[in-house]
Amino acid sequence: MSNVLSLHDSSIPLHTLDFKRKHGRLQPHLLRRIVNYALSHNVQRLGLCFNGDISQTLPTMFSSETLTYLKLSIDHGRGYETQFPKSLNLPALTNLQLENIVFYVGDNGRAEPFSTFNRLNSLLISNCVVWSEQTLCISNDTLVNLTMYIDRFNFYEIDLCTPSLCTFVFTGTPFQKLYGSNVSSLKHVVIDVEVIQYHEKSPLFLFSWLVEFANIKSLTVSATTLQVH
Repeated sequence: MSNVLSLHDSSIPLHTLDFKRKHGRLQPHLLRRIVNYALSHNVQRLGLCFNGDISQTLPTMFSSETLTYLKLSIDHGRGYETQFPKSLNLPALTNLQLENIVFYVGDNGRAEPFSTFNRLNSLLISNCVVWSEQTLCISNDTLVNLTMYIDRFNFYEIDLCTPSLCTFVFTGTPFQKLYGSNVSSLKHVVIDVEVIQYHEKSPLFLFSWLVEFANIKSLTVSATTLQVH
């Protein structure tokens, strides 16, 4: 990797960087060097999959004016928690994908991490958690597509304040209370859940979701979803 960076023509912009290392912890200074090089060459698409703490490894990544696509998949390991930064400056970002991220709540008991993205179009949240199992407020005026995948017991609340949202896709276990504070543009909902039959609350959570989506135009559910009694 050091040779690749040192031999790259510095006058040529670096459009895409996709870095993956699933096994073994990576030295923070090595990853910082890779990401800083990409940012200094106006990278537009950045994908990172590694084992470590992003808050200490990549602070400069959260102030890029050219980044349009960002994917973070963090295997923080036992004893580590990766907190999503409270302060971000990514004015060009349109696509955000997050996996294994912790959202910390503010003084009002709500986590609201996406309200500062003024051009965000698509958001994917995979196995992210909310500290103290409080409320994750997905508040964004430009968000059109939202995908969530949750396969663990997370009992936090989800509040959708997304006036431009058109499509919502959920896969996993529906143990989250969901509220549609502003989903006036929502047209398509896809639900593919793995309902744990011995847990009495899972069908109730799912039913409450359908109430929130009463005005949508199309609803797609999987065979396992239809097995809810």
